[in-house]
Amino acid sequence: MSKKILIAFTFCSILSICISQKSDNDCILPEHPPNAQLSLTDKKDYIPNTFVPTSTTIKITCNPGYTPKNFRIDGISYCIIGKWRGDLIENPCQKSCQLHDYEETMDFDCSLNSKKINCSESTEGTKIVTKCKPFFNSEPRTTSTCSNDQWTPEIRPCNLECGLVSKPQILVVQGASKETNILPWVISITKNNDPICLGSLISHKHVLSAAHCFVDFNGDVSDTNNYKVIANENENKQIREVEKVFVHEKFRGMLLNYINDIAVIVVKSFVINLSIQPVCFDDNENSLTKNIEGIAFGVEEKNKFKLEKLIMKFEDKTACKEKLPQVFFEHYYMPDKFCASFSEKRNCGLSGSGFYTKSNGKYYIRGILTLAPATANGCNATLPSLLTSISSHFKWLKEIMKNK
Repeated sequence: MSKKILIAFTFCSILSICISQKSDNDCILPEHPPNAQLSLTDKKDYIPNTFVPTSTTIKITCNPGYTPKNFRIDGISYCIIGKWRGDLIENPCQKSCQLHDYEETMDFDCSLNSKKINCSESTEGTKIVTKCKPFFNSEPRTTSTCSNDQWTPEIRPCNLECGLVSKPQILVVQGASKETNILPWVISITKNNDPICLGSLISHKHVLSAAHCFVDFNGDVSDTNNYKVIANENENKQIREVEKVFVHEKFRGMLLNYINDIAVIVVKSFVINLSIQPVCFDDNENSLTKNIEGIAFGVEEKNKFKLEKLIMKFEDKTACKEKLPQVFFEHYYMPDKFCASFSEKRNCGLSGSGFYTKSNGKYYIRGILTLAPATANGCNATLPSLLTSISSHFKWLKEIMKNK
């Protein structure tokens, strides 16, 4: 065998497809069609314009935002005696109407030409009927139609209900019934499995708390892998890893007297039920009036894992200044703070706890427990505590939730 023949033989043996060995039964791998990708089902590299033997199988995968057009065999085509047979057509994928993040909040029924179809394959002319999932609400549902890649009329989002408490909240624990005082949005936050702070559920995946629960003395956010958040600690609790913590960008702890002491924790969505629901929040600056009472939470003195409901009363700035030590007030009463006193004056509550008031049948979080005057044995529950105002940070909070 000559040297040239040997080289040619070696070259062909290395290639998975050798063009010189084409037979009449081979097929040419086509170029990728618009808005789709082709692949070999045997996982080998797909090289357009090369020959493959008969019985080779390729699969069509539509790009994101596109859906199959009249696939009969799941986008599969076969090489049969030199020709492709199956779903391979000139434009196999067409633009679809997207469902975006609606799957988390609503259920769908879709049909095309009176035939029920998968809603993820909604194309021109598809009709969709939506229904809000339990604990979500919206205006009455209507049918929308996929037209020019958009739903017409536009699908209205389902809004998560907030601030509602079932009456009474009865739990069955170890065979016995007992009533719980824990509101369904109260979240326990642990670090290395020790309870350190509380938070408030404000959506199915956002928890509101104090920034100082997550920032070290250098001003850096601690390793989020050390944290967990727990909803409904009494029974059937749900535990979530922390995916991200957003600390207010201007929070500097003690260096700036704890102004902007607010943080949002993002977690994998909680399953909303009667025992786990979000609290409402708004930007109403006039919601706190003299002597209005609200609810906060702390932990029992003898059991740091057991939450205790506490009644607090709002104090205006004048009363707060009179009751707090002068140095403490002047140092920490910042523009985004307000005062509240504990009615029983024996428990200061736990950092990050919300201050919840009721309005028109719903509970709203008005503040986040931040600071309390100290004594030799800990905080001084006989004096007012300082809370970070929600209305002062409403725009920041909405922006975080919108984008994360």
